[in-house]
Amino acid sequence: MNTQPFRPLYAQLTPEERVQLVLAAVARRDMDEVVRLRDSCPRMKVVTSDPQYTELLQGMWLAGAGILYQWLDVSHRVVRTSLAASILNQLVLRTTLVRAPGHTKQLKMVVRRERAVLVSAKAECKKWSATWKGIEAAITRFCAERGFTIMQLFAMAKSLPYAIEQARADLDADVPANPEEEEAVYQALCHAWPGQNARSRG
Repeated sequence: MNTQPFRPLYAQLTPEERVQLVLAAVARRDMDEVVRLRDSCPRMKVVTSDPQYTELLQGMWLAGAGILYQWLDVSHRVVRTSLAASILNQLVLRTTLVRAPGHTKQLKMVVRRERAVLVSAKAECKKWSATWKGIEAAITRFCAERGFTIMQLFAMAKSLPYAIEQARADLDADVPANPEEEEAVYQALCHAWPGQNARSRG
């Protein structure tokens, strides 16, 4: 009786048969069989696009998607903190205007507490506004130097998400762009598309 395990004629396997056998081998943890199936797969000469083109395109797609996601996330934070500061400001104003005879001490404590929360909310709003402006400054700088438009940079999106423009309207006008954020985003974009300018500065 033949007790030897079945060995397929590896070179004659169809792609479907080879994949099924690989999956079966992986399922039973037979990594030697996986290697035999892989190594016996017929070799073919393939004509493909210039790897530099595909790598550069993929790099730009990934960088653009990553920056857009980051900008969108910060935009949501700007909108939320701006709304929170506005609501808290109204709350402090209304609490201050309340007249409650015999409760002035408690009222002052409430107002102090609400004002402290309002100060914190305004600080958060300033922080995210500066971050948002840093991202936009980096994008603007990169596009101007490399000859892109913003829509070309974010071509994977049909249009910029509405939250980005909504955040623009809610930004703290007195806060400058965060220079560290601007440089980090700019360098991430330059890494994906070095260009002549980056090489000459380096």
